[in-house]
Amino acid sequence: MGRRKARKAPKKKKSYYSRPIEKIFDCPFCCHKSTVTVQIDRQRKIAELLCSVCEASFKMDIDNLSEPIDVYHKWIDECENANEREDENENENN
Repeated sequence: MGRRKARKAPKKKKSYYSRPIEKIFDCPFCCHKSTVTVQIDRQRKIAELLCSVCEASFKMDIDNLSEPIDVYHKWIDECENANEREDENENENN
């Protein structure tokens, strides 16, 4: 009598995202690593970022699909816009 062949377990598919979504970020003002935390209050639809070193903060309204990384990038965009406006004002005064 012959033996039955053992079934091999199916291979797991690789997930599209290899790393989890970050929730702690680097501060653009004091340049410290992993100091900015994001707190999302979905009931009040508000997100707040806070740097634990320089205490820089940012608040914004969110929707149901917003994630911590979305809030952080919005903060970075606002910082860049503020710097551009400041540069324009300096160029106009000179």
